[in-house]
Amino acid sequence: GSATPVIDPDLPALVVNTGDPVTLRCSGESQVKWKTQKHTSSNHTSSTLSIPKATYMDTGTYECVYVNSSDKGVASVHLFVRDPDNVWYTPTFRIPVTRGDNVNLPCLITAPEYGSRVTLIMDDASPLSPGTNYSFSTEKGITLYNVQRHQKGYYRCQTVINGRIKKSSRIRLIVEEAAEKPVSVTMDPIDHVRIVGEPFEVTCRVISPSHKYDIKWVTAAKNVRSTKIPTFVDENYFINAVLSIPAVTLEDSGKYTCVANNSAGFKNASTMLRVVERGYILLTPVQATSQEVALGEDLKLQVQIEAYPKLVSWHWEHKSPFKNSESTKFVGEMISGNNWYNNTLFLSRLQEGERGLYTFYAINNETEASINFSISVKSPPRVCNVWVPANDSGNLHCTAAGYPAPRIEWYQCPTYSDRYNEDYKLLLNDSSPQVMSMLSFQEVEVVSVLPFQDLGANFTFCCVAVNREGNTSDMLHSVFKHVMAPPNKLFSPILSTCVGTSVLLLVLLLFLLYKYNQKPKYQVRWKIIEACEGNNYIFIDPTQLPYNEKWEFPRNNLQFGKTLGAGAFGKVVEATAFGLGKEDSVLKVAVKMLKSSADTDEQEALMSELKIMSHLGHHENIVNLLGACTYGGRI
Repeated sequence: GSATPVIDPDLPALVVNTGDPVTLRCSGESQVKWKTQKHTSSNHTSSTLSIPKATYMDTGTYECVYVNSSDKGVASVHLFVRDPDNVWYTPTFRIPVTRGDNVNLPCLITAPEYGSRVTLIMDDASPLSPGTNYSFSTEKGITLYNVQRHQKGYYRCQTVINGRIKKSSRIRLIVEEAAEKPVSVTMDPIDHVRIVGEPFEVTCRVISPSHKYDIKWVTAAKNVRSTKIPTFVDENYFINAVLSIPAVTLEDSGKYTCVANNSAGFKNASTMLRVVERGYILLTPVQATSQEVALGEDLKLQVQIEAYPKLVSWHWEHKSPFKNSESTKFVGEMISGNNWYNNTLFLSRLQEGERGLYTFYAINNETEASINFSISVKSPPRVCNVWVPANDSGNLHCTAAGYPAPRIEWYQCPTYSDRYNEDYKLLLNDSSPQVMSMLSFQEVEVVSVLPFQDLGANFTFCCVAVNREGNTSDMLHSVFKHVMAPPNKLFSPILSTCVGTSVLLLVLLLFLLYKYNQKPKYQVRWKIIEACEGNNYIFIDPTQLPYNEKWEFPRNNLQFGKTLGAGAFGKVVEATAFGLGKEDSVLKVAVKMLKSSADTDEQEALMSELKIMSHLGHHENIVNLLGACTYGGRI
């Protein structure tokens, strides 16, 4: 930018006597001018201020600036015109100031030596207001700091010269308020609910910087009352404007707006009122209400609630699908707001006993509501049994259970096989086996049938149950198939019938001989010895003992696990029993059962063992009987 203009003479202040001529010349790099319009003449890059005969009223600061330039450089010189008869020069008599600002009172001294003993006084000779703070400059006059409203009035500047007091002309100080701040308006929660006939009250909180404010309500309701309660704190007015309705009606529903204003403008805040005929509870599930969860997974059930009046109680209830089981209650984690709630039930590492129906209940003083969640626990399948029915020797049957319902795969295995291998020949993939049992939340039991009339002799068959959670298999060893020649068409119908019957008897005989050869070379016999008087003993045939049905336990309440051991015709399997003893108990037990190939004698032996154990009862030196499953399947 351009260099600052230069004034000649180059002095910060120039002192002349009254009547003296004054010439001030200002020059710069471009056109310059004096801010005063009097006594000036310009010549492009210079401007001259000439005063032929200076008077005390020419006292002041003269400034020179560039014309049409963004350069803000200013050159100045202060001119004192000494006049013993006019010690003070006051160019302005009315000075406005905003409260809290500083202000200059322009009582200019006409000679520097006159300003050694300057004071500020009130025109009416009263003392200055407490807290008045000021300073004096020979070039600017008196400066008042942080002016307040009580400092308004008439002032004079005073000095003492040669023992004589000299006062300036009177100056009026006008203190104005700063531009007023707008009001602040806030209200209670944005939504309200009331039942017909209930009272309603809402408070509008207004903060105003002064007493000049106005508050009004805008609403469609007619029968309303409003009050205002103001307080004054820290130079602000705090007003609680309260609107009330003694008994609401349906027509009072709508928007309620509080409007406040001052000189700075309007502010408003609104709230909604919903009037209902009766209380309510609305339940909304966050997750699907029917879910399938893998064994051991975590689950979160969440319900969003809208309610009025407020809830007085809530809980979750779990009802197990097992018979005679008691329901379990939970509280869940609840958070709440303005007429809304959110409840969450956390279920960690779900087990099979935790499947079933979960119901959330919510109650207030007007009504109650509930919502159901159906939770199924997915479990790997298990093969329950593989057998050949006595009345259907041409088909193999395999039953399996699991959730979701398993599919059945039949494989042809080498004779020596004792376990399933994926490389074995697939005979049948039964993707939709017949459903035998499908109870809510429980495993689905299915059966698959494999015809083996068209297959060769002496095969080992493998039944594999598969669902998304895993697979399991069971074997049926060494099944023989005897192939007969087709009957001659010359035979009479009667002869054909006889021959056919003979063939079936022969096949059955061969099958029985084969099974007989597979029997272990021993037989199981049970006897109970009871002591009588002396050295006499009584041998009791266990087959003649009665079976008490109190030992009977529902098959559906057993969940089988891994095999613990196996013998010639039986095996011991780990299982979980639900509801054994107490209705809600869950107990690990060992289950002794026959293999699928067991014959009648072996079944009778296991039944005798059952009767003996039930006859003996509880004893610390033997394995104790907890229950038995004799109906609806193998023992």
